[in-house]
Amino acid sequence: MQIVIEPVDVDVTNGLEEYIKERLNKFFGKQSYITGIDVYVKNKEEKAEDECVVEAKVYLPGPELYAESAASSYHHALNETIDKLRRQLDKYKEIQFAHRS
Repeated sequence: MQIVIEPVDVDVTNGLEEYIKERLNKFFGKQSYITGIDVYVKNKEEKAEDECVVEAKVYLPGPELYAESAASSYHHALNETIDKLRRQLDKYKEIQFAHRS
């Protein structure tokens, strides 16, 4: 599985980059059918409390899963994004296995 981290007008530290890779590998590393994950780290355009935004695309055979979250820190935004992606992946697996039975 290939993980690509794209900062959009933001400086991503090595620590944040490693944290992103570690969290994604923890939750999606065992899923052999995931071909890649693109992560976009950016700030919200309009100033607000939740200005740190993390978007992610998960590439599967067939559909792509997409989630986005905004929070006060990139760590919290990433965790919320992963939760959204896990729910979508669970639905995807239910549908795939329902067709096989």
